[in-house]
Amino acid sequence: GGKERKAKPTRVCKVCATPARLVFNADGEGGDLCRSCAVAQGVVLSPAEHPPRGHKTCARDAEAFAAWLLQQSPLGDAIRRDGVLDVAGGSGELSMLLKMEGVSSTVVDPRACSGNLPRRQRKILRKSGTAPYKTVAAPFLYPFPTDAKDTSALGPLVESCGAVLGLHPDQATDAVVDAALALGKPFAVVPCCVFAREFTHRRLPCSDGSGSGSGSGAVAVAAG
Repeated sequence: GGKERKAKPTRVCKVCATPARLVFNADGEGGDLCRSCAVAQGVVLSPAEHPPRGHKTCARDAEAFAAWLLQQSPLGDAIRRDGVLDVAGGSGELSMLLKMEGVSSTVVDPRACSGNLPRRQRKILRKSGTAPYKTVAAPFLYPFPTDAKDTSALGPLVESCGAVLGLHPDQATDAVVDAALALGKPFAVVPCCVFAREFTHRRLPCSDGSGSGSGSGAVAVAAG
């Protein structure tokens, strides 16, 4: 017979004890923290730890964002009390993670994937015994349209939530910031694609007037 293959030892995070691809410890050596806990503890990840975008990368981004919201951000108490609005939340991986920590969430996304978690995540959510998050199949626009049935509830949803969130909200980035500021709601946005041709009005503060054409530019515009 052939040689028996030895099973690789399972590595677990020293903080949450979850099997995961490990990155760094707090001293920048070794690899005894999962990505979420590393980010939560303020570990600066090297460029090598940011692989090309894909489903697995987006899932890790959701884990890191959820960990920051619950452990480090000033929004923790508000979102635990009043829940969140997950704008352009896609399949709902961020909402799933927050829901499993007791934070109510509503995904607002017009795409067919809205609320449709991958099989693995559906299984995790089901085994946790956590009730599913809510979904609203509608584009997030601001000012809110008054003549569209599917968007008529957006105003009350924003007013009643603890914070408006956007993890890679793409075209909805401006609407998240504008709606939250207009209604006096806390918000947190992790920009991704800039869509400079579609949003030609975006300009970097104190610049020569050239448009925002990079991710760092989008962050500057969103924070301005």
